[in-house]
Amino acid sequence: MELNALNNQLVPFEETFPNSDLEGEAEEVSHDAHEISENIVTPIDSNPTSTTIETDSQVSPNVVGIPGVGVPHCPEDLKPSIGKTFSTLEEGFSFYREYAKTCGFTSRLDSSKSVKGTITHKQCVCSKEGHGKHEGVKRKRSFTRVGCEARVNFKRLDTGEYVIYDFIEAHNHAMVTPDTMVHLKQSRDLNLVHKKMIMDNSRVNHGPVKTFRMFKEYVRGYKNVGASLEDFKNFSRDVKKFLKDYDAQMLIETFMQKKSMCPSFYFDFDVDCDQNLNKIFWADPIGIKNYALFGDSNSFDTIFDFNKYRMVFTPFTGVDNHKRCVTFAAGMIAKENAESFTWLFENYVKAMGGCYPVTIITDQCLGIKAGIEKVFGSITQHRYCMWHIMKKMPEKVGSAICRDTEFLKEITSIIWGDDIEPSEFESRWCSILESYELTDHEWLNQLYEIRESWIPSYFRDTYLGGIMRTTSRSESENSFFGNFTNPHLSLVEFWMRYQTAMDAQRWKNSKLTADSKNSSPVLATPLLLEKHASEFYTPSIFYEFQEELKESCFRCGLEKISKEEKTEKISVIDRAKNNVYEVLCSDMKFSCSCKRFERYGLLCRHVLWVLNTKGYEEIPGNYLLGRWGKSASYRPIFNVANTTLLADCASLDTRQQQISELWSEVFTSVSLVEDDEGNAEDLLLLLRNFNEKLLVSSRASKSMSKKSEIEILLGSKIPIQATVLPPKQSKNKGSGRRMISEKEKAVEQHSKPLRKCNACGQMANHDKRNCHKKQYSGCDGDELMKVGRVSRKKSQLLVIFQYGVTVFSFFQCAV
Repeated sequence: MELNALNNQLVPFEETFPNSDLEGEAEEVSHDAHEISENIVTPIDSNPTSTTIETDSQVSPNVVGIPGVGVPHCPEDLKPSIGKTFSTLEEGFSFYREYAKTCGFTSRLDSSKSVKGTITHKQCVCSKEGHGKHEGVKRKRSFTRVGCEARVNFKRLDTGEYVIYDFIEAHNHAMVTPDTMVHLKQSRDLNLVHKKMIMDNSRVNHGPVKTFRMFKEYVRGYKNVGASLEDFKNFSRDVKKFLKDYDAQMLIETFMQKKSMCPSFYFDFDVDCDQNLNKIFWADPIGIKNYALFGDSNSFDTIFDFNKYRMVFTPFTGVDNHKRCVTFAAGMIAKENAESFTWLFENYVKAMGGCYPVTIITDQCLGIKAGIEKVFGSITQHRYCMWHIMKKMPEKVGSAICRDTEFLKEITSIIWGDDIEPSEFESRWCSILESYELTDHEWLNQLYEIRESWIPSYFRDTYLGGIMRTTSRSESENSFFGNFTNPHLSLVEFWMRYQTAMDAQRWKNSKLTADSKNSSPVLATPLLLEKHASEFYTPSIFYEFQEELKESCFRCGLEKISKEEKTEKISVIDRAKNNVYEVLCSDMKFSCSCKRFERYGLLCRHVLWVLNTKGYEEIPGNYLLGRWGKSASYRPIFNVANTTLLADCASLDTRQQQISELWSEVFTSVSLVEDDEGNAEDLLLLLRNFNEKLLVSSRASKSMSKKSEIEILLGSKIPIQATVLPPKQSKNKGSGRRMISEKEKAVEQHSKPLRKCNACGQMANHDKRNCHKKQYSGCDGDELMKVGRVSRKKSQLLVIFQYGVTVFSFFQCAV
């Protein structure tokens, strides 16, 4: 109301007033209006004439003739003036943008004139200049342009500088208030700080929405963010757009750059006939070192939906000295066939210096089997995952039989039991199948034919290194990598997240190693054997040893002793397993019939009972495997043919370390001055002055293109031409929409929370729409017929109503 009253009191000036009088009167009115709002505009003459410098006729200044226009308030030092010069055109744009921000409007670049590629004239206008197009618009959008003619024109001088030769100050619209100014496009600036945070958070699978919320918490309010949620989303979209055609090429060049900086880094790739990437493999120095230390037993599995091309991710996994997963190398393939897996395994062996693993455990994929037979041959023992086989048992054999507890008890005792001999397994298997009339079952007979590849009885002497009999390690890796990835990633984005995942995995191993050296586990017995083990083994391994030692003390005893020449045969009874085991002793060598040491590298309770009985105070050195020790990561490596490996592993990226320290110092400084207004002002002034210095010479200036910023954040340049094209969409095995078994349906249903059904009143997994007790289940025949008649009548009335509406609409159009 005050604003309208004031505007009614303001009288337009006569057209005959000279410019000097016009300016003086405008200043007087501005003083009055300023008492109400700094953003209220001042009405001026309906037909003012702008003052200009004589220019080229092709860029002639316009004359304003719009009634009701106004001049915004602004300090004189921020207001453009005719004849003001700038060293660069960008400097002039920045000056006008700051002027617009102070006044309460936004600007944009408009027409220009160039001579031989050099801009000689440029116009910058109010963002409300012109009128929007309303024809052919596919979605509803509010219009913002109202024909405002406020502008500033620049002209290039012979000295290379730019001068303002035309300036129209008046607007035909109201200025915005400081509170709403933050929502205007020109007030939003997605700078390198925002973009770096978006990229860094994407490495841990945090999208732009979460990043926006986190940034808001850092700066204590949405108005201090400096950008909108849409800006965050758009930048994430732009990164994917820039990578679209150069994705594979950038990944290859990133690997090449890494190889030049770190000779021990290994990678290889393959393309199809159309130059599309279809196979890639990599192994970094730390992964190669870990393979030399813990690569005796491997688990290999394929993982899906980790990139937008649907390429299959194939990590090689092992177990470290803390019994945690460790990744040696990884690859991605477009097709799950024998040729792809053969290529993958050949590169794996080559990267590891020609060293083959002792065992490798996989699923029953025929392509993997063919690749292992061709590359590893008889050097590496191939075993199938028992979990993948056993989970099919109810589906293949039948749920009725699997609900028989006796059948399950008998079949699992011989399948999972690693204490029985192969001959015993075969006889008991046949006996079980005869008892339950399954001798002609095709699937069970197929499993029996390949029993040497998955039944523990047939590899009792095979070292498994903690992986045991399943690919559960790979399944754990799948879940681990799933925390960092999603199905919409490009190859470059996937590589960034893979590095983050590896950093997390290796940092955890480093922490466990440090904790094991700086602490000691609690002992359960006064035996010196246990104390010696606690000093050598990592805590996780020691606790397994401790359990075996306690079992040897309380559950084991002597059955009999016999001696043949220099070999002593001790029969140890195990009351927990209700069995007797033979321990052979000869010249500080011990061997038990349970074969636990041969499989896991840890002494069994039966040998520990013998050692304790004989008064041993320490575990014999040949039974202390270095891979389970606290110092396993510091052991010398002799079985990897790479002279620069250890040097590459020990080298630190000093630049990255400096950046990390810089961020730490910045956050520390901000937290220290948070409650100190004086020091906060000093720190802010210091940072602003330093930023101004950087903007002059640094590549982080505002003149940097979006492409250059993305290259900096990605750490690699976008190539001019791509010789390796992005992969085609892979067609993985299966139909994509597989049949869900009844077991899976039941498990999924059971995992859902119960809710109350309004029809039956029970807490169940249904509601009144699909309740098995229908709403009228308790009605008799007459009631049901009555309900049916009412329903039919309602339907008829609905049809009549719809018909009436249609007829009414027809007559309305006719009139």
